[in-house]
Amino acid sequence: MVERFLEQQPAITAALLSPEVRKCEKEINTFTESDISNAEELVKTMKPVKVATCVMSDESNPTLSVIAPLNAQLLQATQESLGDTQFVKDIKEAIHQDLKKRYAGDLEKTKLKIASALDARFKSLPFLSDDDRRETYRRVVDEAAATAEQHPQEGVVRLEQEELSEDETAEEEEAPEGPPPAKRTCALADLLGDTFGDVREAPEKSFFDQAEEEIKKYTEAAPLPLSGNPLDWWKGHHSEYPLLAKLAKRCVCRTRVLYCRGHRYCPEEQPHPRAFDQLLFLHKNLNIPKH
Repeated sequence: MVERFLEQQPAITAALLSPEVRKCEKEINTFTESDISNAEELVKTMKPVKVATCVMSDESNPTLSVIAPLNAQLLQATQESLGDTQFVKDIKEAIHQDLKKRYAGDLEKTKLKIASALDARFKSLPFLSDDDRRETYRRVVDEAAATAEQHPQEGVVRLEQEELSEDETAEEEEAPEGPPPAKRTCALADLLGDTFGDVREAPEKSFFDQAEEEIKKYTEAAPLPLSGNPLDWWKGHHSEYPLLAKLAKRCVCRTRVLYCRGHRYCPEEQPHPRAFDQLLFLHKNLNIPKH
């Protein structure tokens, strides 16, 4: 609203100075130069908040993973800068202190960091310190391994059997029926079999080792552009990172934000739209005194 006023301010001033308007109103209150200057500073200071609001409101599929980087960016944008007027300092301080109260719990912060780490757009986690970044990746590995241990069959990627080529299929069809051919012997095996014949299979890797390998490969890969969709990215890479993909399915989930008269409801899972009315009704009537 303030931004629109500033755009139309010359036209508004001209209209207020017209004789027709002054005939109807004996006294017209208009903004002073100081008021206009404050309005311009207000629009500039609030721009990061406006952009963040538009990101969460305009996206068709906003994800939980975007909350941590957005919150960190807003905290940085609302820090006092050299040259700020007292008016701007007061605005930044009010926003900054309010944002610091958001997602302050250890469990909330950990979950949001893991969600951002599993989003291919934000996986470098530049808004975290080196220690926090390493700790977040360690938690990702632990949770990915734990998830795979709870559901081992879902954590294993089974490669589909390659289809035979047309030539191979034709050869099989033309092959005469009869006893199977004798097994061919290998001269090299006869000669060196005693020395190299004891070939032991490599030990099976644990889920933790698999998760560590996946996170290393995942962090070294090129990030997804900010305009990309992380859910579509995981659909195309689930076979490459099977353990991380399963964890990402839980963490990089869609989120919905509903505002109603100052109250915010942000569920991790999307309930049916009809449930929102019921949830708001219960919230508004939660503290009704008993008669």
